[in-house]
Amino acid sequence: MTEHVQSQLALRESEAHLSAICAQAAAGLVETDLSGRFLQMNDRYCEIVGRTREELLSGLRMQDITHPDDLPRNVSQFQTVPRTGEAFEIEKRYLRPDGRTIWVRNAVSPIYDGAGQPRAMVAVSLDLTAKKQMDAALRESEARLAAIFAQASVGLSEISPEGRFLRVNDELCRIFGRSKEELLQLGILDVTVAADVPPILLAISQALALLWHFHQ
Repeated sequence: MTEHVQSQLALRESEAHLSAICAQAAAGLVETDLSGRFLQMNDRYCEIVGRTREELLSGLRMQDITHPDDLPRNVSQFQTVPRTGEAFEIEKRYLRPDGRTIWVRNAVSPIYDGAGQPRAMVAVSLDLTAKKQMDAALRESEARLAAIFAQASVGLSEISPEGRFLRVNDELCRIFGRSKEELLQLGILDVTVAADVPPILLAISQALALLWHFHQ
């Protein structure tokens, strides 16, 4: 009996330790049954999906809060795990009750019973919403810059640290009397008269030094 009691105490201590880790984790942690119904989750997961623990445990499934456009791919991967035992990762969207869309990366793995059969699924959920928003803003900014670059009434170019042309606009091509394809095979020194090469090299060197300073 003493050995049995000690084993039970050790088990409870281990479960309490694991529970504390899950509760304090920076990532969302959630367990579902094989149908996707929520069984348990930590506070961070509740924050990510914008729902209380009671609401999630009221019979909701992961399918009920997943964006419809992401559901077919997610369900297909989810249903494959019990058959293959292979974990998977997916980037998808959750729909919050307030109407917001939340991007997450979920790492999903099976949980096995004593007979080695999958009995549940566990997912580690990272909120990607801020990153997705920044990526979208960056793409929009780059598209706007590209449009300004292309339509500028002055010659514009982007060159490498070695002075090779990386990007040129139509006006620069007109000024140099060369096609875009031709300029992109050349460097700034190839279209500069010999007498002006030293000041061009100095300007490039100063620009690189300034960039290096700002990146420190």
